Amino acid sequence: MDIFFIKLSRLLLSLFMLSIFTDVIAQKWTPQHYTGISPENFKEIFHERFEDNERSWNSEQFSFNARFEDRGLEIKSLIELPNHYSRVYDFNKNKNFQISTTFSFEKAVGKAGLAFGMDQNGNGYMFLIAPEGRYELIKLVNGTQEVLKESIYPVSADGNNELTLRKVDEGWYFFINKNGVLHFEAQYMPSTAVGWAMVKRANILASDLVVQNIEVSDTKGPIISILSSGDIEKRGKQQNNVFLCSKNSLTVLGYTGDQYGVKEIYIESADHHQIDHAIVENTRDGIRFRFNLNLQKDSTLIFVNSIDNYDNATMSHFTFVQKKAEPQVVEVAPVMPAIPEDETTFYPSESNQKSRNVAVFIGINDYKYWDKLNNAVYDCNTIADVLAERYQFDRENMIKLYNADVTRQNIMDMFDSLQKVLGRNDNLILYYAGHGHYNDDSKFGYWVPSEARMEKPSDYISNNDIKAYLGAIQSRHTLVIADACFAGSLMRGEASKELREDALSRWVFTSGDLENVDDGPAGQNSPFATAVARVLKNNNKDFLRADDMFKQVQKIMATSPNVQQRPKAKPIKDIDQGGIFVFRKKE
Repeated sequence: MDIFFIKLSRLLLSLFMLSIFTDVIAQKWTPQHYTGISPENFKEIFHERFEDNERSWNSEQFSFNARFEDRGLEIKSLIELPNHYSRVYDFNKNKNFQISTTFSFEKAVGKAGLAFGMDQNGNGYMFLIAPEGRYELIKLVNGTQEVLKESIYPVSADGNNELTLRKVDEGWYFFINKNGVLHFEAQYMPSTAVGWAMVKRANILASDLVVQNIEVSDTKGPIISILSSGDIEKRGKQQNNVFLCSKNSLTVLGYTGDQYGVKEIYIESADHHQIDHAIVENTRDGIRFRFNLNLQKDSTLIFVNSIDNYDNATMSHFTFVQKKAEPQVVEVAPVMPAIPEDETTFYPSESNQKSRNVAVFIGINDYKYWDKLNNAVYDCNTIADVLAERYQFDRENMIKLYNADVTRQNIMDMFDSLQKVLGRNDNLILYYAGHGHYNDDSKFGYWVPSEARMEKPSDYISNNDIKAYLGAIQSRHTLVIADACFAGSLMRGEASKELREDALSRWVFTSGDLENVDDGPAGQNSPFATAVARVLKNNNKDFLRADDMFKQVQKIMATSPNVQQRPKAKPIKDIDQGGIFVFRKKE
């Protein structure tokens, strides 16, 4: 019996990892993110706390035994078949809304959850969870069940669980304990009845039921920027929309993005003739565009108009000026420090067992109190794409936390989840792009979450906290790559002269030491992310040792003009055991 439960637990954890990595959507703003809509956009139209039965809940239905307790509404299912216990509320099911309920399992048997859209004939939907963590979205039509989705997500078998359905425009978005697990195209709802669905004599205690309208009030237009190339350069910070051009004929690259998505862009000359342009790519953060420009005079004025999905428009103008020839000045390149030759002995893995590679990306552009960054999210997506396209990383094994979702609590919860589900045959890469902070008095370094206040270390995540979690996570290899100011304060160990792929490793690779680092122009990668992506893309071997990748990145940045920061790489003292992660190409 013990062996059975061990195998069952491992299976559930494996399914949970596959589910969470598949269902967490990584975009700048999407309804999948629980905090993606501002609180002021919600209008509460019903809130039941079950302090009494003034709303006349029917507690005598043949399939239920329901009674009001001091702690809430206790509901027992009396039959084996799926059934629902619900009420009809007056809300517009065709507009945006949110329904959420909080309950606990009084008896760890069967499944229970949110019933919505149920009519008198039993047609509707059920969003169910079981105490062991399995969840299902079920559609009922004339007594026939259709399972639209099922997977695994960790829930509390003996504590409260919150289930949420959110409708935004054409989609339904489902959350378990405020974590997005499922996105589904919105379907027809027979009614506005909401309540609970219960299967196989489940027994729950419901403490909360809330129905809210969602009224998104977006008044800001998209951002627009021109991406500098080899043919153009900005003329001073005081004139950000003026560019000097070294050629008369050139291709200009641009970027436009909005948290609610860009619907259209128009590019016109000063005489309002539309300029032919082509979209280079639709990125997760917005749209990259390009247009061909022929300078017929000293300066050319271009207008770019970008419209988001809520019809907010931004009109920006950019002036392109022919750059006059200047006398050449011969500059002597500074003497850069030499990169030491590899004197390390490497022992590759002798096992044929394929490891699971998990990647977590934390990127913050939009801070509530700190200065906003240009490219943190873009950097994360760039590295994620390289790993997924060239190396043995599957996108379903990637977690992405961006912008408002990068709260202190969410980061801690993420570390807790990794500690529970990663095993000795798993590898973990954690890429952080955001603000860092260093306290000169305490000598402590920190990561800064999106909502952290200035000069409030209690809002930050200290390197000591990060180190403790890295020691507790049971992966074979854990590699932290941090593109943040003062990130070097996390490192205190020294590399071994013998590195083994089979040995446990805990390494940190940072974009600098105790120094400020460059975020790069808007819409481009930071210098550090550019170098990391370049090394990973240009690797022609079947595998690339992490320590070799460090050295190549260090060499690129040491020989790059106008780059002052110096990346550092070291194992973490006391918890590294002489191992090294290896990037292996896809077969």
